[in-house]
Amino acid sequence: MEHPPTAPTTTQTSGCDWSPRKKRSPLALLPPGIERDAITKFAGAEELRLIRSLSKRHLLHIAVDRHWQVLCGKLWTDKPGFAGRRRPLWGVFGEGELALADRALQSSSETQASFVRVSLSEPRDHDLAPHESHRRLTWRESHTASIKDSTRTEITAQELERWPWLCRNYMGMKHALAFEGRGLRHGGDVLFLGQGRHAWTRAAPASLMIQEIQLSPGGSGALRVERLENWSWRLRHLMWAWDAAPSVQVKPGAWRRDARLGVE
Repeated sequence: MEHPPTAPTTTQTSGCDWSPRKKRSPLALLPPGIERDAITKFAGAEELRLIRSLSKRHLLHIAVDRHWQVLCGKLWTDKPGFAGRRRPLWGVFGEGELALADRALQSSSETQASFVRVSLSEPRDHDLAPHESHRRLTWRESHTASIKDSTRTEITAQELERWPWLCRNYMGMKHALAFEGRGLRHGGDVLFLGQGRHAWTRAAPASLMIQEIQLSPGGSGALRVERLENWSWRLRHLMWAWDAAPSVQVKPGAWRRDARLGVE
């Protein structure tokens, strides 16, 4: 019994080539360097990520880190401590078991084997939990990590100790304080300029407690930590609010500031 012939499939020699054809990119016709130096410099972050995915050549030679440095400069224009940086940020990463103190505080670093936060200067040994490590980021990583870090609400000892803090009340009076380290991640000293030195501890991820002082009549030494839209920090107690103030001059010898906390 004869069977009717079957129609040819794409895998048979039907005379047609069904394989997709790769067209040569018009960008390949440009002189060397034009794509990298004259076109890519106008790309935004999303465009640079797309360019990186086009080919290995685009990844290694076109969407290079200097373009990300320009984007970082634009992103950080109004961000205190970030603006005007000459070097990329430092990144802190978590891996392994949490320390007891971090677990009790429900620390923002409890995501294991992942990005935790950025740092304006190299973290000191005591700034890192036992499960944390750090390294210098690239400009591309700095751009992405700084945006992610902007939602963090737990201030670090590094960030508290970097600059003095200034409060202006409704009467125009100024009150300044400065934090000093004791080699601890969740505590240290705070110097109320003109009122002496007191110990501070972290009461919660977004709350500090200053010992043996009343910041308001009948009140306590509790400070609430706030993160502002420009990524800076604010310490608040009722109607009082302290902002980081790099320009405030502290009497020499009164404030034991760690010289390693400068912004790069």
